[in-house]
Amino acid sequence: MAFHVRDPKADALVRDVARKRGLGITATIRAVFEEAASAERDKARARGDVLLARLRPLLDRVAAMPKTDAAFGERFSHGSRGQGDD
Repeated sequence: MAFHVRDPKADALVRDVARKRGLGITATIRAVFEEAASAERDKARARGDVLLARLRPLLDRVAAMPKTDAAFGERFSHGSRGQGDD
């Protein structure tokens, strides 16, 4: 699918990069956007790593909590809806 760049500055930039890389216009646009997309994925991955690092202490605390048996879970869930063992 073709598209037309109507911005003279954008057109000049694409042509300049294409000339410096020895590529055609389409190959240059594709390469530049593949590089940009990769950089964005790397940033998103880094943000996820930072979030996981911040959550790790909480996750560790939850994992260290004692496990409950199924009977307790049933009593708790019935009790929370106002249905006890009358």
